[in-house]
Amino acid sequence: MKTILEPTQKTPGIYIDESSCQLSIAGRLIPENPEVFFKELHTQYASFFDKFTEISIKFDLEYFNTGAARYLYKFFTSIKDASNLSITWVYETDDEDIFESGKEFENLTGLKFDFETK
Repeated sequence: MKTILEPTQKTPGIYIDESSCQLSIAGRLIPENPEVFFKELHTQYASFFDKFTEISIKFDLEYFNTGAARYLYKFFTSIKDASNLSITWVYETDDEDIFESGKEFENLTGLKFDFETK
């Protein structure tokens, strides 16, 4: 797996695994300026989508704030018409907040999420 963006205390890492056509976002998402992070995420997604016909995006977020949630929603709506896309939403077994957030994004955007516990 190749690291595209190193994780920080406030932003998750962005990773690409070309062998499995997977883009992964993992860590905390509480950026001071979410627009900068999401611009990079969208750039990486677009670049990845240009290379592969099927893509898997895996979100493994420990926590995200309200500002980041708005940008997550915008990101999901911007990719909702993509074909051959799968989204995995990872959450701790006892973390109902992260699980419910994933369900809400799924319902609001019409995207199909696969939910995975860790």
